[in-house]
Amino acid sequence: ISVEKKADGQSLRFCRECGAFKPDRCHHCAELGQCVLAMQHWSPLCNNAIGYYNLKPYLLWLLYASLAHALALAALAPGLLRAADPLLAARGAPVVVALRDGGEGSVLAYALVSALTSALVGGAIFFWLVCHAVLAARGVTAAETGRQCGCSRRNQKRRLPKLSIISI
Repeated sequence: ISVEKKADGQSLRFCRECGAFKPDRCHHCAELGQCVLAMQHWSPLCNNAIGYYNLKPYLLWLLYASLAHALALAALAPGLLRAADPLLAARGAPVVVALRDGGEGSVLAYALVSALTSALVGGAIFFWLVCHAVLAARGVTAAETGRQCGCSRRNQKRRLPKLSIISI
């Protein structure tokens, strides 16, 4: 195991929570309770820390999820375009009216809501995939990137919230 030295070049990095020396690019995960090699972040969807050993399956999961949402949009698009023409010509606000009134237009309205939801969720997943793919291609972790940008919680003074007095 290679062990990284601190900035002073003398002492070794030690994790107080785990009680062990930390190898290069290892970070402690508070949720998992142990140090994770090349830790990106804690994923509540996977209920696991994303690090060196599970980054590839996580990226593939993000890719397949974004492709599934794109496929759902592709499947809904022809029907939405075909059904939208007469409905748009008949009323001013077709989705709201169709959801309220029911009938034939409500199927289009629910398909439209499904398409918009799938587009938003799929877009967010694809953005998250691109962010992690760029980090993986650069060979850096999210914690290291945050530290370089000045977003680290380390060595920051705690800021107390400002209290405002409201006079009545």
